[in-house]
Amino acid sequence: MASKNKTYELALKIAGKVDSSLGKACKQANDNLASIGNVAKKGGKIAATAMGAVATAAAGVAVSSLHTYEDFQQAMANTSAIAQANAEEYKALEAAAREMGAKTTKTATEAAEALGYMALAGWDTQQSIAGLEPVLRLSEATQMDLARCSDLVTDSMSALGIGVEDMTAYLDLAVQTNNKANTTAEMLMEAFIGCGGAAKTVGADMTELSTALGILANNGTKGAEAGTAMNAMLVRMTSKDTAIKAMKELGVSAFDARGNFRGLETVYTDLAKAMENLTTKQKTAYMSRIAGTNYYTEMSYLLDAVTQSADGTASAWVDLQGKLQSSDGALMNMAGQVTNTLKSSKEIFLSAVQEAQLTIGEKLAPYAQQAFEYLANNVLPEVTKQINVIVPKLIEGAKALWENRDVILAIGAGVASAAAAFKTLKAGYTVVQTVKSLKTVIGGVSKAGGTIGKIFSLVGVKFLLIAAVIGAVVAAGILIYKNWDTIKAKAMELGGTIAEVWGNVKAWVSGTVTSIVSTFQENFPLLSAFITGWWQGISAAVENVKAIFTNIIDFVKNVFSGNWSAAWENITNIFANVFGMIANIAKAPINGVISAINWVLEKINGISVTIPDWVPGVGGTTLGFNIPMIPALAAGGIATAPTLAQIGEGGEPEAVLPLSKLADLLGGKGKPKPQTGGGGTGGEPITFAPVFNFYGSVTRKDAEEAGRISFAEFKRLYDRMRAEERRKSFSPT
Repeated sequence: MASKNKTYELALKIAGKVDSSLGKACKQANDNLASIGNVAKKGGKIAATAMGAVATAAAGVAVSSLHTYEDFQQAMANTSAIAQANAEEYKALEAAAREMGAKTTKTATEAAEALGYMALAGWDTQQSIAGLEPVLRLSEATQMDLARCSDLVTDSMSALGIGVEDMTAYLDLAVQTNNKANTTAEMLMEAFIGCGGAAKTVGADMTELSTALGILANNGTKGAEAGTAMNAMLVRMTSKDTAIKAMKELGVSAFDARGNFRGLETVYTDLAKAMENLTTKQKTAYMSRIAGTNYYTEMSYLLDAVTQSADGTASAWVDLQGKLQSSDGALMNMAGQVTNTLKSSKEIFLSAVQEAQLTIGEKLAPYAQQAFEYLANNVLPEVTKQINVIVPKLIEGAKALWENRDVILAIGAGVASAAAAFKTLKAGYTVVQTVKSLKTVIGGVSKAGGTIGKIFSLVGVKFLLIAAVIGAVVAAGILIYKNWDTIKAKAMELGGTIAEVWGNVKAWVSGTVTSIVSTFQENFPLLSAFITGWWQGISAAVENVKAIFTNIIDFVKNVFSGNWSAAWENITNIFANVFGMIANIAKAPINGVISAINWVLEKINGISVTIPDWVPGVGGTTLGFNIPMIPALAAGGIATAPTLAQIGEGGEPEAVLPLSKLADLLGGKGKPKPQTGGGGTGGEPITFAPVFNFYGSVTRKDAEEAGRISFAEFKRLYDRMRAEERRKSFSPT
């Protein structure tokens, strides 16, 4: 029996020998974390691709929407100006154009242009709105260009004296004639324009006039030509003495006892009957006197059309006129049939899409307009002002370079020679050391005279090469030395000019970018984020350019002071900054995109919702997003898994390397001391040594159970500690 108050100690030092159960648990945890990391990596790639696609699509939609809206807005502005519409009328016209654009094959912009043609015809806002759909449907039905269609409809209706209230019936008749005679609605309206004035004056019936023009079209006289012929016949029959006298001889009058026009069919039928027994010579004489010598042929077509056939069937006139009298609904029926196709359905869909673009563009337009006005009123004038200052300085600098081109070329030759000389002298130094060694050997084997001669001949070649290089450097140095006063003066002058121009350009560009960013911050935060990221790369490139010029000047100074190691360092710095400039310019747009994406992620992460307290179990819980942003590593960081990061945004060189290579790359400085244990945490050793105090009767099984429970709690706390360390480290997982 165990005595009371016995103490059992169970100690486990992780820094020493790791308990097998703990090792298995940690290994399993690490495996699970690795699996999660792989999933997160794949998810991150998918998310990055998706965000890039979304950003590209959003930019495309915005640009397309603004372009669509600007065209529509300009068309509406033109229409409004012609109609002299006030603000309320403008809204009504705009709403009509957008409504018709959304439900027809025509776009809202085309509808707005059609309204403009109606305004040109003198139609007021309400008339134009009422006539818009019939015009659009006529264009659909006949596949006529909308602008041409609008123009012909308004002109022909004006010529005929037809009001907007009768527009539907008029277009139904035009479409029916299009379908029943050998003409088109377009050519028929051209004819109406030619003869509409005379027809309106005498009060001719529209169906009869359409029948007459259809008869002429069936015989080959169409369009404006038919309109001119009909106009001549109407004018002569109703007002010319020669024609009126000839008709009187035949016993026919164009007017009744009350002075009203008797109608085209009646007059032509009476004339045909009056001349049916005349000879051909007599008929042609009368037709020439009535219709005129240019159009008696067209009159003969009409006289033949009203004559009843020998077999007793209806005349061509009666047949065509009967078909035209049932024209109600012809326009919409034809438009419906023509647009019941895949092509038309696609056009209607695209028109509806344009309506969505107009909605987006309408919201973006004020900001875009503000941006353009700001650029025009603030940025461009300052650009012009600075150009007037900078360009003369650049010209002056270029002139100075040209005037001293011989000296500059000499300096360039010296630089090139110096660069080559450094490498060659290094090789020469090696040869000299070799020769010294050979002399020692030669001293011991002086008898081998032939061999020694060959060796010295080879060494002589090396010395000749070194001497040639040194000679070239000396020659360049002498040329520079002779012209040193001139070079120094011009260099000082050119350096001052470059410094002044550099200062002006840098100050202006920095100020302009800062101003643009602050202006866009409120209205265009996403664009502002892009510009900020882009400017970081450009600023770094600007510093590279500055460093290039600084090293060129320092190189010349170091050469003449004899500081050859510093001069060589200047050369390496020049080329390093050239490549750095190229890299920074290439990274500028990438940094801009990263900044824009981070702005979007920041807004998404700001979205959260709190579940009401009365919801059982989860009440009071706040749900939100915690999407990791693309990190910028200018301040440093440690990546523990594959991820996307922004490098070099701090404007100074940054190293990207595995931690295991850090000590080697830094020459062993700061190499971490080897650890003595600690379960791989890299910090202080962790010792698990629980102490149990048992009171009363305790069995071995009780002690083991206490140890098991204690060890399980230890592992839970250990896992929490590891999780907290991972959270604080830079890691996408």
